[in-house]
Amino acid sequence: MLEIGPRGPERLPGNHPLAAHFNVYQWLTVLQEYLVLVLMGSR
Repeated sequence: MLEIGPRGPERLPGNHPLAAHFNVYQWLTVLQEYLVLVLMGSR
């Protein structure tokens, strides 16, 4: 399970077993931010 604290997620070393999951989580977070910004700008 990824541990996400109040200041955001902690960085994982590249050899950590959950590092790939963390990278996907970060990518989806950025994608969600862009989607929200685009939808807010289209009004």
